[in-house]
Amino acid sequence: MIQLKRPGDYDMEEGARFEVHLTKARCVVGDDAQPFEAKSDVVDGVDCWTCIVLRDRELERVAELSGEGLSVRDTSVELNLSKSKVQRMQAKLRAEDRL
Repeated sequence: MIQLKRPGDYDMEEGARFEVHLTKARCVVGDDAQPFEAKSDVVDGVDCWTCIVLRDRELERVAELSGEGLSVRDTSVELNLSKSKVQRMQAKLRAEDRL
């Protein structure tokens, strides 16, 4: 089963942009089962789709908000993530010298 969700920062002017979550997927595990965001764009008159793994997008947002000085609590509220997940993501960013 596939669940489509509207991204929290979605604007109707963007056109087709949504999150894809696999809620039931037999034999689909690991990175293949990660939720992703799909977006339709027109490039040089040709329709094309771009996909971004949500985990990567969340990590970038945590880096941005942490860089702006937001606390773990404020970041977790802003992104609708648990505080422990934000802390783990910040630790990963520090290990990669990105924070």
